[in-house]
Amino acid sequence: MLSLNPFYGLTRRTGDVGFTKQVMRLCRQTLGRRCVFDNHNLDTDPPKSIIPIFALMQKMGPEIEFQTFHTTPKDFEGTIKKGISLGASSIELWQDYQGFPLVPDDTLKRWAAMFEGR
Repeated sequence: MLSLNPFYGLTRRTGDVGFTKQVMRLCRQTLGRRCVFDNHNLDTDPPKSIIPIFALMQKMGPEIEFQTFHTTPKDFEGTIKKGISLGASSIELWQDYQGFPLVPDDTLKRWAAMFEGR
């Protein structure tokens, strides 16, 4: 799994999205679909710096994995839909030391059905 964010290095104040995109392409050229793209900023309103990386993830296709940016996103279902629209193979619900966010079983089943229905 290749965790993706803009590359900052040791001295940069802004992320180098171009470098990250080069790494993504090289990973897929070398490993094909075994190179699983991953990001932990999934939200309906993600950080602006990650949007170009999301676009390339979507363009390059599966396998893609996300983790929610917040333990309980403001628009939880919208966040799940966003990940699915970007081609997510799976979405991890982020947890902190207190455990997983409380999501009713029926809601989890409905979200799982969104993956199965595509």
